[in-house]
Amino acid sequence: MGIGQLFQFFGILPKFELLKAERQKNGGLFRHYRLAGDGIICSIEEIFSADLLKLRSLRTDSDGKNQ
Repeated sequence: MGIGQLFQFFGILPKFELLKAERQKNGGLFRHYRLAGDGIICSIEEIFSADLLKLRSLRTDSDGKNQ
């Protein structure tokens, strides 16, 4: 079950609190935040790679590999 599904299942609109966000030395991003509401608290850390938003080809060759 996803975190959003958990809150939805219990009918809770969580409060978002950003605890920390920073750019990493390799160009990636890091953030730590909390979702909380009516007895549920989720502490979440996310790390995003530096190439997260780079466009990639969706074309594949005959072997199914990206071109």
